Amino acid sequence: MLPSGYSYGVALLFLSALCFAPLWWGRPVPDARLWWLVAAFALLALTWQLDATRSGEFWRGADKPLKYLAAIPCLFFVARFPPKARFLWLGIGLGGIGSGLLAAFERWYLHWERPDGYTNAIQFGDLSLMLGLLCLGGLVAALPTRRRRWWQVLWMLGAVGGATGSVLSLSRGGWLSLVITSVVFMVVMRSRISRKAWVLIAASVLLVVGTLRLLPPGNAVDQRFAEVGQQIRAYQHGNSNSSIGARFDLWKVALTLGLQKPLMGWTERGFEEQKNQMVKAGRAGPALLELTHAHNEYLDVFAKRGVLGLFALLLMYIVPIVIFWPRADLIRSPSSRAKDSSAGLDNPLGLRLIGLCVPVYYMGCELTQGFLIHNSGTMMLAFMITLIYGALVYAERAGAIAPALAG
Repeated sequence: MLPSGYSYGVALLFLSALCFAPLWWGRPVPDARLWWLVAAFALLALTWQLDATRSGEFWRGADKPLKYLAAIPCLFFVARFPPKARFLWLGIGLGGIGSGLLAAFERWYLHWERPDGYTNAIQFGDLSLMLGLLCLGGLVAALPTRRRRWWQVLWMLGAVGGATGSVLSLSRGGWLSLVITSVVFMVVMRSRISRKAWVLIAASVLLVVGTLRLLPPGNAVDQRFAEVGQQIRAYQHGNSNSSIGARFDLWKVALTLGLQKPLMGWTERGFEEQKNQMVKAGRAGPALLELTHAHNEYLDVFAKRGVLGLFALLLMYIVPIVIFWPRADLIRSPSSRAKDSSAGLDNPLGLRLIGLCVPVYYMGCELTQGFLIHNSGTMMLAFMITLIYGALVYAERAGAIAPALAG
């Protein structure tokens, strides 16, 4: 709801970690998961800073590495003083609602064609949808008690708000990642999904598809889907002057350059110089001159930071996936839903589900977008994982559940 609003809470968390450092510095860590997260953050920061140094921009390029490094003391802080999950769930629900309200305000009051939420339309839409998915994670794992029904209402409204922000922003990359993340969710929870629930899921999908088909011809969502086919056909006929056409050219350029220097890559500056030379030589379309990112995080990192950078990026996602993957006993055990008096807020299963959602969703979005080049993408990834880890530590201590990397 505020420009760079996610940074305010992060700054407060970081300052708290520094102020209370004497209370956590040198103390035993709860388990090995913390060290794996520290290693992932540190390695990603190292590859970013190495790129900046090789590009001759040591200080200017230190911005993003410092953010990942800043998450490390926050990890130790939340491990020593883990937050109650209710505050995390409340923030997620209000965040989803807020993103939907902001998108509606920008679209229908300010009459913006694509709401951008003080960042850009793609980032805003994709992060809105992620918040909506996190709300659904709460609904899936929460205990349905009448006494705490308002939590379920909060998550429902948050899910609707997140979806609203995504649809109004017309960000297609998030829609692709939604499918990927939903499939992972259903695979993980398949033993807990009853036949009635499968029918409900199928009916919901049909309802969404049917609603889209009932929209007036030529609506914005329909146009965005139609543009995909039009731009692909245009590219096949040699016209790359479109969003998708430029992406195809960028992917080819990034892959070509990455294979030329596979170990360390060309760096940010080197990639830009080589890309411009390929455009001048007629090997790529002129639209690429204004683009500095390959719009595919994996190819972009491979071209700029080589296999080392790609390994660091994948580790940043694989480590949280392994850490948060719901344990088999949590999925099978009815007690994971049955007896918690806080309506499932401190339920390790729910926290593991949303912890799994964040890296999986990011991995899907980054097939067509550079999430981590934006401050919003970096902050949401590093510190959402940090907060979910802290809440999971609290939940496991409260329930006396032994920590484990995965099921």
